[in-house]
Amino acid sequence: MAKSAAQEPMQMSGEQNPLGSIFRKSSARNSRKRPRIRRPMRANGPWPSKGPAPCASMSGANVPRVALGEFVHAFSPHDDSPADGPREFSRDGGSPRSGKPASDPESTASLRILLRDRTLPTHIVEDLLQKWSPLSHPSLMRAFLRHPALSRTAVRRLASTCPWRPLAEAVADPLTRSEIRPLLEAPLLGGLESMSLGETVALARMARGRVLRILLENDDGGVLMACAENPTLDPKDMVDLLSRETLPASLIEGLSRSARWSLRQDILRLLATHPRANPRTVLRCLRKMDHAEIERVARDDKAPHYPRKVAEAIVQRYAARREGDRRGT
Repeated sequence: MAKSAAQEPMQMSGEQNPLGSIFRKSSARNSRKRPRIRRPMRANGPWPSKGPAPCASMSGANVPRVALGEFVHAFSPHDDSPADGPREFSRDGGSPRSGKPASDPESTASLRILLRDRTLPTHIVEDLLQKWSPLSHPSLMRAFLRHPALSRTAVRRLASTCPWRPLAEAVADPLTRSEIRPLLEAPLLGGLESMSLGETVALARMARGRVLRILLENDDGGVLMACAENPTLDPKDMVDLLSRETLPASLIEGLSRSARWSLRQDILRLLATHPRANPRTVLRCLRKMDHAEIERVARDDKAPHYPRKVAEAIVQRYAARREGDRRGT
């Protein structure tokens, strides 16, 4: 049976079928080769290729003294000028040939990466300390002081020329070795008298250990308040501080508002019974204390008259309220 004309497929040419021409144009457009996007060239050399670091397989233990310049330069993305023999470092701590100072972000980052290798021998670390300025960036100071190969003589020489802020940050760093921390505290303690009031307050906020205990002997209220804001201050040292009767009233009021010390019942009791505490501070401390501490203040014969009378009134009111509740039930 012959197919009808309606069942036969429609045969249309390209001119008659508009979709065919559109598909052909799009396929021809996609078949064209796209231009290659070239990465811009760096000013001081080509971009580093992907892969491991040039000296990733080298450890500091097998690097001779002659190859020190090449070993450091492999970690630094400096110029790609040909090297003929060992490189010489500039006096200002810069890199060889390029003349970049050690404060350049690329140089400091490369040096921090190099100092992460704990197997570097002592002579390489000390040569780096002499030829690169660690004072240009605080992270370099911490990286040198954290390295186990740095000798005590080099630490003492570095601390003698270092400003107080990097020294304080190094002392407060928990990763600093405990055996070199006294060598870093000695210049800080020796320069306390020559520091201004603002510098002393800033040091009190970040100091720790022996330096913090020395600063607690200061008579200035700002310095003592900065010591109280130091998170490393021990509660025993705060109790010893509040035993002094010559504290300024501003310090007592500031401690009663402190988010840390106003949560401790023993500190609140010492603040409320301090002879330099004003009535407003006494009421604020008694309001935050529990009933056992208030009774302890009321029974303390050595406490000042005002806080002891207020504590006795609070205890009597609490006893009367408890007696009324017992009778009502």
